[in-house]
Amino acid sequence: MTNCVPERISGERAEKLRNLSDDLYREYAERWTGKETEVIIEGSEEISGKAYLKGLSDNYLKVIFPVDEYIPGKYDGRRALVKLGKEDGLKEGYFYSKLVNLYI
Repeated sequence: MTNCVPERISGERAEKLRNLSDDLYREYAERWTGKETEVIIEGSEEISGKAYLKGLSDNYLKVIFPVDEYIPGKYDGRRALVKLGKEDGLKEGYFYSKLVNLYI
């Protein structure tokens, strides 16, 4: 094929774009730190013996927050109000948050 970008250069460009995307996402997310937002609960998870719910906020941030009990599927599809924290490594790509209100 003519006028093709060499594979090595294509890979370097793709990596730069992924890094830029990650940086822009973190920058966007930091603007929401400390603010309350609604979340659609998409699942639950147990990490190091503690129960967490995870979901997507109305501003498209992936969040995870602790709850008292681990019951898989019990809250899926429901809404919660959370106070957004920072990405802390608990679950990669998710922002640790504090539950304000669980709508049942």
